[in-house]
Amino acid sequence: MKKIPSFTIMELAIALLISSVVISTGYYVYLLMHRQFDTYRKRAMEIDRYHLLAVALQNDFDRSASVERGDDDQLLCKWTDTLVSYSFLPGNVVRTLPGGVADSFRFKTAITDIRYVDDSLPLVDGIRMQVEVDGEQVLLLVQKMYSSQEILDTDQLQDKNTPE
Repeated sequence: MKKIPSFTIMELAIALLISSVVISTGYYVYLLMHRQFDTYRKRAMEIDRYHLLAVALQNDFDRSASVERGDDDQLLCKWTDTLVSYSFLPGNVVRTLPGGVADSFRFKTAITDIRYVDDSLPLVDGIRMQVEVDGEQVLLLVQKMYSSQEILDTDQLQDKNTPE
């Protein structure tokens, strides 16, 4: 009988052991990287949502003719024919557009300061608020730069509405 060249059972067992160690190490590295990537992705999504809120709020402040404080924790951005309102509720900020369209930003927020142009005018000059982003408190500042014409128009409108 002729001998066929082959591996012994011991050589096969060692090869199987080495390949299983390499495969399990590769799988562990894959899981570790996947978890790390998932953590970064979630944090990036939180930061993106925060940025979206900050940009929407600043754009509405910039485009509006006046920004006034409404009832409770509400800000009203007024154009000539449009009203955009922001409601700061526990756990989220709701931006309501004309036609009943609403955007929700799920953040815990706290308005720490509202500045007015003048004590006699209801115009909001800026707001300072704390926003919780990924477990951290982040300061959000939004300012409105009024033209002199916008301030005069609001002052004249208030004079008309004030009884003498």
